[in-house]
Amino acid sequence: MAGDRPVCLTVIGWGTIAVATLAIFSGVMSAIMFSTIEADFRSARGPQPRGFLFDNFALLSVLQALVGILLVFAGRGLLSLRRWASTVIEGVSWLALVYAVGFSAYFLFDFVGSSSESSRPIPTSFIVVMGMGVFFTLVFWGVPLGLTIWNLRSKRVRDVLS
Repeated sequence: MAGDRPVCLTVIGWGTIAVATLAIFSGVMSAIMFSTIEADFRSARGPQPRGFLFDNFALLSVLQALVGILLVFAGRGLLSLRRWASTVIEGVSWLALVYAVGFSAYFLFDFVGSSSESSRPIPTSFIVVMGMGVFFTLVFWGVPLGLTIWNLRSKRVRDVLS
């Protein structure tokens, strides 16, 4: 079956498995670490961390691990030329792409907004570093995700998976 499988599906399948495995490990370790330090945060004097992310960090970590598990199965399914696996990987890729672009846009608008309210000028080197951060976020996330979506939607892949 591997002889009938386009190279892009092999790369996407194994890449998905690799990234999903890292997501599982990261999610589990984050949940464990957060559960050990949460009590210290809650009992500390002074300002308490607040917000959706902090209040739901353990849940979001477990959700990340569960999505990782789903993607390991989807990566394996894609290597076996399963149509459902392509749909799952494409859907998660779209969500991740929207997140990467949205995060970059939010970061830029937040940075520009906060710098315009500042009484002191922001050093050019700081602006360059922030711009590079946004650029690399888009390159290292946007390009692979875009290529994944483009390949999964290609006629050749659709024909092989049908």
